[in-house]
Amino acid sequence: MFFFVISGFLITSLILHEQAQARFSYSTFYKRRITRLAPALALTLILVLVMGFLLYDLSTYDFLGKVVVFSAFGAANILFAQGMDYFAQDFRSQPLLHLWSLGVEEQFYVLWPAGLLVIARFRHKTVTIFLLVAVFLAWSEFAAQQGGAKSYYYPQYRAFQLMIGALSAQMLRKYADQFDAVPLLYKSLLSGLGLVLILGSMFILTPKSVFPGINALWPSLGTALLILFLSATPIGRFFSYRPMVFIGLISYPLYLFHLPIIVFFNQIYSDAGLPERTAVTLIPGIALASATFLWIEKPLRQGVKSGSKFVNKIIPASLLCIIVAIGAAGLFVAKNNGIPARFALLNPFAQKAAEKSARTFHQYFQRGVHTASSKPARILFVGDSILQQYIVPLANAWEIELSQVDAYTRGGCVLLKGVDFRDEFSDISCSSIVEALYENEKSYDVIVLSQDWSGYNQSLLNPEIPRDTQGFALKKWDPFLKKTLRHFAKYSKNIVIIGSQINVAGTIALQPSMILNQAEYLKSLTRLKVSNLEEVNSSASYFDQIAKEFGVEIIKPTAIFCADKCKVDDGKWSYFTDASHIGAAATDFVVERLKRLTADFELRSATVNQTPERVKNND
Repeated sequence: MFFFVISGFLITSLILHEQAQARFSYSTFYKRRITRLAPALALTLILVLVMGFLLYDLSTYDFLGKVVVFSAFGAANILFAQGMDYFAQDFRSQPLLHLWSLGVEEQFYVLWPAGLLVIARFRHKTVTIFLLVAVFLAWSEFAAQQGGAKSYYYPQYRAFQLMIGALSAQMLRKYADQFDAVPLLYKSLLSGLGLVLILGSMFILTPKSVFPGINALWPSLGTALLILFLSATPIGRFFSYRPMVFIGLISYPLYLFHLPIIVFFNQIYSDAGLPERTAVTLIPGIALASATFLWIEKPLRQGVKSGSKFVNKIIPASLLCIIVAIGAAGLFVAKNNGIPARFALLNPFAQKAAEKSARTFHQYFQRGVHTASSKPARILFVGDSILQQYIVPLANAWEIELSQVDAYTRGGCVLLKGVDFRDEFSDISCSSIVEALYENEKSYDVIVLSQDWSGYNQSLLNPEIPRDTQGFALKKWDPFLKKTLRHFAKYSKNIVIIGSQINVAGTIALQPSMILNQAEYLKSLTRLKVSNLEEVNSSASYFDQIAKEFGVEIIKPTAIFCADKCKVDDGKWSYFTDASHIGAAATDFVVERLKRLTADFELRSATVNQTPERVKNND
């Protein structure tokens, strides 16, 4: 990202200039940083908290509160490194996802001034910074090849981009005369090459590219070439035009505001087309950024620069207090689970919708390893969040007490035997769940397996078939599923697989929020539609083949929801809380359907009667 290079260049140039005049001061440096960054950041966080209060359901607003806390204190990247895909398509609940890069820069501001003072004692400062670039680039490439969210968000893996900016500042300062003497033709060619590297990277790199590492080097070098050779060139004259200069002046608040505008507009107008989204992003974004720069940022910065000593101190201190207060507000939201009282007091219908969309798994079970509270455990559930939603309905349908359930499950976690995959979430380690699962030697009446069978296409690291194989999304699991079934055959004679889950389009409009009303909710119910029926139906033959080969039973979600015609609501409430997960409103319906679908399963007698030998094994 070229913003890192520019930031490294500007900060290093400032520090080098003040060091040369023997007037560098940490307090002055950080007062300027607070005055520069805090005003627009505070306004952004306040607006996002207000909009989230109006538009978000409890769990989404709860998470937004956490993000506000981390963003206020320059650590959003640390939070997102625990598991967040920046290129995820469904990012409606992430209006602050872009602040990860601001977090990286703020962490750089904390460490780099001291680092530069140390480097100043070296005889060959330029060589030293160059070596730092090389070391951090190698570290970044190694981490990127390993995969995972940390390699994208953590500052040490972005440091080489900031260091390239710092190296550019050092070179311009040390070799200013030599750069001035470069012929205009060469400057034009080199600055043009820089622009090609930046624009080319935008088109060549994709979300599937290994990044950052070497792939982030090219746009970074392109930015460095522009910094070093832009002066007096045609490209330089273009960027010196007043409109371009003004865009540069408002670029920071525009960067802050653009994603919240996109996310909240999509939340309200989910069917809007690209032209509408582009217009709504640019026009209000530029207007809001301009107002922020002219009426907030500029007066405050001038006040700090030319005001009295009292004003010079009070403005940064006040801004810091405001940021702390906003962080405290975010913490309040997070600690109070998204503030359920806002629905109960201000929108009773939203409160009811929240109850109907609640996921039953989270009411009774903990993620990770959940062991039965009473012995013997009669049923084992294994899988990701797709599996979680069927635990309570299946236990009820088979008349098994929830206290007799073992569950090894976590959203975004593949638990099939032998799978190596890139885990994008690390709040609960998937590998630790896998380890505990396959060390478990208890026997069960029934073992139920499921997951998002069409997912994890890019995060699966050891597929045994080429990714361009027709039907790869399902076929990639074949060797791992068979290993898993052979393993669990030792611990139960009754194994059930839940097949491919249906996806329902139109659920975003049904999310509980302060602006939700019954009339709009009922209207949106009529727009719900199963969007992947053909894909799910085509997977049926694979699971039928597995059932025949291993003697297991298959529950097909299409048989639950699309027996005759697809039924995803009861006319009052949606069965689906989002595209692929069911809520409390679906429980009774799904239980009745499961009773019918599993009535002929041979495992029915096993789930009712447990032999003394089985009890002994569980103890």
